[in-house]
Amino acid sequence: MRTAVDVGCGYGRDVMWLARQGVEAWGLDFIARAFKRPAKRAERQGLPASFMWANLTELRSVMVTGALLARQPGPRVVLARHVADATDATGRAHLLRLARMVAGRSGRLYLQVQIARTPGEGERGVKVLDVDDLLAQVADLGGRVLERHDLADDEGGDAPDSSSAPTICRLVITWNP
Repeated sequence: MRTAVDVGCGYGRDVMWLARQGVEAWGLDFIARAFKRPAKRAERQGLPASFMWANLTELRSVMVTGALLARQPGPRVVLARHVADATDATGRAHLLRLARMVAGRSGRLYLQVQIARTPGEGERGVKVLDVDDLLAQVADLGGRVLERHDLADDEGGDAPDSSSAPTICRLVITWNP
């Protein structure tokens, strides 16, 4: 991976971590003030981190952002943790379109969504998603799921002995040529 794009980057923690590892990292978020400080810090420290405002519910924003990022060195990966489940159907379709443009044929989309209710669920604006509907959207756009992991909240990673029902789904998606 030469370039990583964190969609819904918030305060930019993952972007900054990736940049410190030498990865050219881009953070996209609808709330630009959230990443103002990390953008200044990255510039001061000479880190390969950039931040950009993006609106997943506005097609023009998605197309311009996708075109710009598709020109970055590849292979490129797109990270989207609790973005598809925090937006509406239009935002989800545009997220997948953006990921397809940015990842191209050599990159991947790492997507995490909520698949069951949890205590305090509404606090982040995240809604439970029907994964089958999401997978159909991915297939309609020429995507292919390489990996799927359904995890319980108490797993904290990949603990195979969890007795709780899965609440989170992690997908690794590529795009067909």
